[in-house]
Amino acid sequence: MIEKHGILRERVVAHRWVREPSPLHQDPTGFTDPELRAFIAKLYPAASRGTLMRVNTDDASVRRSASRAEDPKSKLNTGDVIEIEGMVQGESVHGNNQWAKRVNDQGFVHSSLLDEVEVAPG
Repeated sequence: MIEKHGILRERVVAHRWVREPSPLHQDPTGFTDPELRAFIAKLYPAASRGTLMRVNTDDASVRRSASRAEDPKSKLNTGDVIEIEGMVQGESVHGNNQWAKRVNDQGFVHSSLLDEVEVAPG
């Protein structure tokens, strides 16, 4: 399904990561977050894995290019996890010109708005 439908790794999440547990939506027990992240990472071929980054602020802008020249194409919030294919040089923001290029041409996010996600080896 992942390959057939082009499901991004950042879209595979546990219920508890996106909403409070309830009697109707329970995650399987016994998996720690690092174990579950490592399991999800293994579902994807090594050659196509980008780096997972977590957004560290609300209302983070996703841009069409590594610049603030155009209006944002979308917004992200604190805790959102995105997959990037690498860092590029772009418009400097507060002395930092590093922008994260999202996989599958999903745009660019300034590096100051992101922290790397820890994925435990499994």
